Amino acid sequence: MTSTSGDEIHPRSSLGRTEILVLLALGLVVFLIKLPYLPAWLIASVTFLLMAVGWGYVRARYGFSLSPVILVLLAGAVAVDGLGNAFHLYGRTFGPLMYDAFAHLVASALTVPAIIWMLDELLRRRGQRLSLGWITVFGITGSFSVDAFYEVLELWDELYFGGQRIWGPYDAPRDLQWDLIGIFIGASVTYAVNRHRRSSDPAHRPDG
Repeated sequence: MTSTSGDEIHPRSSLGRTEILVLLALGLVVFLIKLPYLPAWLIASVTFLLMAVGWGYVRARYGFSLSPVILVLLAGAVAVDGLGNAFHLYGRTFGPLMYDAFAHLVASALTVPAIIWMLDELLRRRGQRLSLGWITVFGITGSFSVDAFYEVLELWDELYFGGQRIWGPYDAPRDLQWDLIGIFIGASVTYAVNRHRRSSDPAHRPDG
């Protein structure tokens, strides 16, 4: 007999995968909008917290840990932007480039290996076959989409939160240009490293 009394015991509710992902995404969006205005110690603390939560989620959901190299690269990408803001480097030359161009190029080059690695690892654990070349292509498109969304966040900051991050009509396309160059550099290095690793490890399937 099924009980309909008021004291019926229901299973304890918990956050599901979708809710966790939404919370992580919202936290990341808020962090990226506020990033230029935060002190260096807070940027480092929030970066560590977000990476720890992301690491824990990937480990619990998919059963593998993020590579320490990937974590270092992601931290480096945030550090390039954070240090530029902390030391007021934006708007100044940095070697042959303006620091803004340098930051977009380096941050994109450091981020795309993480996206390629995640795609490769998820596909491999699901038993799906996809050539390293196609994984790299999808990593490039995914990384460029992330960079494009960052430009949208800068627009939101300017329109709705009183920020000053768009310095002219060509600011966004110029940033995306350097993002794309950095993505191609990072993806090319990642492809070469992964191809060498697969060719020397019989556990990995041969592909192109």
